[in-house]
Amino acid sequence: MYDSKPSASSGYEKHAETAYLSCLADCKWADNEMEMIRLRKEGMAIKKAECERADIERTAQMEAENKLEEK
Repeated sequence: MYDSKPSASSGYEKHAETAYLSCLADCKWADNEMEMIRLRKEGMAIKKAECERADIERTAQMEAENKLEEK
């Protein structure tokens, strides 16, 4: 697939340079996708930590309100 290019005279001829550049482009695309996935994963970890912190704060606030109501 990467190493073939249509030729007018003999069907398909191999073009090593074209294949190399195509592979480089695909590798760069894959690297970019991996980086995007890493960034999304990092973003989700941050959101998860924020949600956990908010839950802890809400729980503490509810406990404080319950203690006030009991008094």
